[in-house]
Amino acid sequence: MKMKIRPICFDSFSVRSMSTVVETDIKILIDPGVALGPLRYGLPPSKLEEEAFERGRRKIITESIGADILVVSHYHYDHYPFPDDIEMNQIFKGNLVLVKGVEKINKSQKSREQIFEKMIKDKANIKFADGKTFEIGNTTIKISEPVPHGPENTRLGYVVMTNVLYKNKSFLHASDVQGPISRKTAQMIIKNNPDFLILDGPPTYLAGYRMPFNIIKQAEENVKEIVSRTKVKTVIIDHHLLRDINYRRKFDVFDFSNDLGCSVKTAAEFLGIKNKLLEAHRKDYSSS
Repeated sequence: MKMKIRPICFDSFSVRSMSTVVETDIKILIDPGVALGPLRYGLPPSKLEEEAFERGRRKIITESIGADILVVSHYHYDHYPFPDDIEMNQIFKGNLVLVKGVEKINKSQKSREQIFEKMIKDKANIKFADGKTFEIGNTTIKISEPVPHGPENTRLGYVVMTNVLYKNKSFLHASDVQGPISRKTAQMIIKNNPDFLILDGPPTYLAGYRMPFNIIKQAEENVKEIVSRTKVKTVIIDHHLLRDINYRRKFDVFDFSNDLGCSVKTAAEFLGIKNKLLEAHRKDYSSS
């Protein structure tokens, strides 16, 4: 059996998420969370977004069936279930759950971690996984040391990346690295040298407002370096980047990568479907 990677919920599917299934001789579900942006252009989510949220939620629940391992990269609700969603929190029952630990964590995420741990500790085998390696069957799962949720010293705290190794193939899932913006994060990805990479792109929709233009440029250069210096042939770039209608113009990595023989697509494009950026187009759907 070859390694199979299946994007489950992503921003290019209309919801905030990076939920992904990896199948080897085991089934791994990474970041089983889904959320909607509470306000965009001063507007709440449209009915179409709410419907997309419920579809995504149900899909994650369905995909959790048969999962051997679940991974939570950090404690933002688009990456793990809301605490009041009892049904969705049942997906952890009986499973090994690899989670971001309490070292290098900001105050809000530490509080959420405590609530999450209390909720599932009697039904799941929870392991703080930062910097650790797990061997299950013929599959190796390496969880990175904490990396910044975007730029170095960001107030948003830290996340962990997930590297899955199976039959000489390497897959890396990099939640909320926002580019990566951090040079250290980029170097960690290069060191892992993945064949297949899922990246959270930078929030270009905040460029010049909450995100300086030079930071976006740094993220762009980091992606180009990753593509140039690794064996990666497939990159999915999505999440924060897909909250911008003009993401391709503002983040110029697609043609560069393709010229090097590396396919860079959104999660939707990878699955052969059209991008559906409901949040970015919320003004158009606000009456829906």
